[in-house]
Amino acid sequence: MKYDVYQDKNYSSSEIKRRITARGFIRKEDKFLVVYLKNINIYNIPGGGLEEGESLSECLKREMLEETGIVIKEVKKVAQVNICFRTSLIYEHNFYLCEVVEETNEFDFTVEEQNHGMVSLWLTYDQLIEIFNNHESDYKFWPETQRRDLIAILELKKHLKKN
Repeated sequence: MKYDVYQDKNYSSSEIKRRITARGFIRKEDKFLVVYLKNINIYNIPGGGLEEGESLSECLKREMLEETGIVIKEVKKVAQVNICFRTSLIYEHNFYLCEVVEETNEFDFTVEEQNHGMVSLWLTYDQLIEIFNNHESDYKFWPETQRRDLIAILELKKHLKKN
């Protein structure tokens, strides 16, 4: 399912640029992995930006390994959430349900992720809902991140019922 969340619709198509990401709901038994950036007090569904020449599937596998140390198997696409806020840049976030193939415990964090104190947490679906519905943070991009990930989490539930 595709969702569009725009805060300002006053852009012409020639002004709009896209940043495409792949994000993964990594499932292990009845829990899902999220990353917590403890120094800025926000939670994220792990993932990141598509690099030139890379497919979404390749991006997903690379980002999951870099941020979580986990080799994954992509199961299915869950949602696409497009967000445009305060800029003429659309973030196209593609969310996938993933399974663990191997836990390497080797990470390749960016300097920013290191500075933010990134750690991984395994949470139940109900805990995901609780956090992304109710967590508060002063970090300036938390409202957009919270909305983006909550939309995908709610869509994830529909896919879990099908399995």
